[in-house]
Amino acid sequence: MGKWLDDGIIPRRVGSGLTASVPSGAYPCRDGRVYLMVNRPAHWAALAQWIHEKTGNEEVLDPLFEGPSSRRIEYRELLDLFISELTEGQTVQDVFQEGQRRHIAFTPLYSPEEVIRDAHLAAREFFVSVPHPTIESLQMPGAPYRHTATPWAIRRPAPRFGEHNKAIYCDELGLQFDALQDLVDRGVV
Repeated sequence: MGKWLDDGIIPRRVGSGLTASVPSGAYPCRDGRVYLMVNRPAHWAALAQWIHEKTGNEEVLDPLFEGPSSRRIEYRELLDLFISELTEGQTVQDVFQEGQRRHIAFTPLYSPEEVIRDAHLAAREFFVSVPHPTIESLQMPGAPYRHTATPWAIRRPAPRFGEHNKAIYCDELGLQFDALQDLVDRGVV
């Protein structure tokens, strides 16, 4: 809605990219992929300069691409080629680290296994150990942020299938236990 109200543009799907952010999307690296989102003219300027420095591409510095994302929409595919030329010869971590240094919103696209091994998440103790009834403990994502006045805590894992049926059907809704058992036997619950 914002793109139509602000720029008169009716958004269309653009693969992994965002309509309101040009360029944006997943880009190949030597050992995986990174995601990029360019929102501000300063971010574009920093990215264009980096592409120029790394690849020698002069066209990327054309003033035609400067300004808000809406000015770059019709050039999305060309810019994707320029960015891929920058990223595909580097590792995910190289692009991520240098992008962060230049204030460009690059982030690694991790597999679940890579997320668990991420140094940043480990340093902030994001994953927490939760007691589980059938295994010793379960590692789960923790708080996305932490407040001192209202500390976050996880008390138990997600419920197992049917774990709270009696509490809900009988204790909360007043169903007799025999009626609940009949529903379970018939495969309704």
